[in-house]
Amino acid sequence: MVHRDGDGNLAVIGILFKEGAFNPELQKVIDRLPKTLGKVERHKQVQLDLRRFFPADTRFYKYSGSLTTPPCTEGVWWMVFRQPIEAAPEQLAAMEKILGANNRPVQPLYARTLIKSWFDPPPEAVQEPLFYY
Repeated sequence: MVHRDGDGNLAVIGILFKEGAFNPELQKVIDRLPKTLGKVERHKQVQLDLRRFFPADTRFYKYSGSLTTPPCTEGVWWMVFRQPIEAAPEQLAAMEKILGANNRPVQPLYARTLIKSWFDPPPEAVQEPLFYY
């Protein structure tokens, strides 16, 4: 999901998919994909509940990166969920058929800072459970 504010700043919410159960909300998107790449089709009254694309565990990673398609603009704030959601194998195949494989290889980290949305206490702060006999 891509958002552009009034000043042209971009933010992307990245949702990872793994092979698993059929995803009814994703099917609504697949049913409306154009049959040919680059062709635009209009659909009326498409209702998506975007929350259904969010995993149960909403922790995410945040970093400054770039768009994955040309012109691969830099300065995009990415928020990528840590936990993937499921989609059936045929759904993933349908998405890949129309969208193709990745447009761009994984980029090196360079000097980017990866920020987690959650806190992990340091190991010394985790107390061992007490056992009484």
